[in-house]
Amino acid sequence: MMLKLNRIKYVFHYNYSTNAKPFEEIPSPKGLPFVGTLFSFIAAGGSTQLHEYIDKRHQQLGIIFQEKLGPISSVFLNDAHEIRKVFVGEGKYPKHVLPDCWLLYNKIKGYQRGLYFMDGEEWFMYRRLLNDKLLKHDYYGHGIQNDYLLQKTFEIWLQNSKYGEIIDLENQLYYLSIIFMMSFTLGRSFHDNVDKFLPNVEKLALVVKDIFKWSVKLSILPATLASSLNLPVWNNFVTAVDESIKLTTDLLEGAELKASDGILYFLLDQNIPIDVAQRIIVDFLLAAGDTTALATLWILYLLGRHKNIQDELYSDIQKNRDSHETRLLRNIIKESMRLYPIAPFIARYLPQETEIASYLIPANHLISISVFNCSRNEKYFPKANKFEPKRWDRLANGKYAEVNDPYATLPYGMGARSCIGRNLSKVQISIIINKLIASYELEVRNEVGVKLNMVTTPSQPIKLFLKKR
Repeated sequence: MMLKLNRIKYVFHYNYSTNAKPFEEIPSPKGLPFVGTLFSFIAAGGSTQLHEYIDKRHQQLGIIFQEKLGPISSVFLNDAHEIRKVFVGEGKYPKHVLPDCWLLYNKIKGYQRGLYFMDGEEWFMYRRLLNDKLLKHDYYGHGIQNDYLLQKTFEIWLQNSKYGEIIDLENQLYYLSIIFMMSFTLGRSFHDNVDKFLPNVEKLALVVKDIFKWSVKLSILPATLASSLNLPVWNNFVTAVDESIKLTTDLLEGAELKASDGILYFLLDQNIPIDVAQRIIVDFLLAAGDTTALATLWILYLLGRHKNIQDELYSDIQKNRDSHETRLLRNIIKESMRLYPIAPFIARYLPQETEIASYLIPANHLISISVFNCSRNEKYFPKANKFEPKRWDRLANGKYAEVNDPYATLPYGMGARSCIGRNLSKVQISIIINKLIASYELEVRNEVGVKLNMVTTPSQPIKLFLKKR
C-alpha cells in the first residue's frame, strides 16, 4: 500500500493545477449564522441519518462541498481519485479526528488512552512497532483456538432461540468479537483460563456499544456544554466509558501470561511499560468489540436475505474444509463491507494547503470522506445497491469483474493511519461465518435500513433464524 501511495504522490506532484479555485468558491448550501444548516440537518433525521443527508448534498452540489453542521464545519468529498490525494497529503504523522466528547472525557478524568488517541512522534513509534506484529502476522492459529467456544455458543443460541430466532443477536456478536480479541491479545493464556474471563466478557459486550450510542447524541452539541450542564446524555456517556474501561482493565489485570503468543506479551517483550501496553490493548478491545461485531452482523444479514449465495458458500466451504477463507467468502466479506462500511465517514486534517477537486483546501481544515456514499456510487460499482459478491472475481487481465475502482470503497481506511486491526478482523469474521454456515442454514425475515451510531448499524434488530443442517 505505501508503495502505491508513493507512486500516487509522485503523479499528483506534477499534476497540481495552477488554476485552483479559492476555498470560498467550494459549493455550499445556504445556512444561518453560527448554526449553519443545523436545523435542516435535524429535520432530515439528524446524526443517525447523516449518510442519507450527505448523499443528497452530493447529488445537489457535486463531488465536493462544504457545510457547517452546528459546531462542525467540514469539506465533504466522494470522488475516489480525489480521496487518494487526501491520504497522500496527510503527512508522516496523520492526525486522528476524534469526537469532542471522547477528548473531554480523557481531560476531565486525567486518563491517557492507547494508539487510537496518540498523535505525532508517540503515535509513529507505537504504530511502526505494531505494524510488523499486527499486519504481517498470520492470526488464523489464534482464531481457530476459539472453535470449541464458537460451536458451544452457536448451540446456546439455538437452545435459547424463540422458534429458531436468535435472541439479542447484536450483543451475541459483540460477545464473540471480544472473545476473539482476548484470544489474539493473550494467546493460549486466555484459553487455559477461559472460564475465569467469560463473565467479564459478557458484561463488556453489554456496555461497549453504549459508548457509540451516546457519542452520536453528543455530536450535535458542544461536549463542554453538555458536561457543564450535567445533561443526562453526558452522564450516560461517561458511565458507559467508565464501565467499559474498568471491565477491559480487569480482564487484562486478571491475566496470567504463561504463553508468549499474544499481542500483550509481544508489547511487554519490546520493553513497553505495562501501563502503556494495557492502554493500547484496552482501546483495541473496545474498538474491535464494536466494529468487527457489526461487520459480521451485516454479513449475516445479507446471507440470510440471499439464500442462493448462502447455498453457494456452503458448497464452497464443503469443498475447501482445510481453509477458513474461500474465494467466495472473501468476496462476500468485501461486498458486505462495500454496502455497509462500518465507518461511514473518514475524517482528516491535512497539515498543508492542498488542492483537492480543483479547490485549495486550507491547512488543518476538516475533510470528511463520504465512504458510505462513494461505496454505492454507480460510477465505481455497476448495480451499486445490489449484493453481488462475484463483482470481486478477478478477470484474466487482473481487474475485477464489476469494479471500476476498488479504492472507491475503504472499509479499513487507507494510508499510514488505516485500521491496524484489519488482519485480526478478517480472520475473526472469516472463521465465524465459515463455522456458522458449515453447520446452520440462515434466514433473515425482515428488511432493515441503516442508522448511524457513529458506526453503521441496522435501523432495527435483525431477525435471524437458524436451522441445523
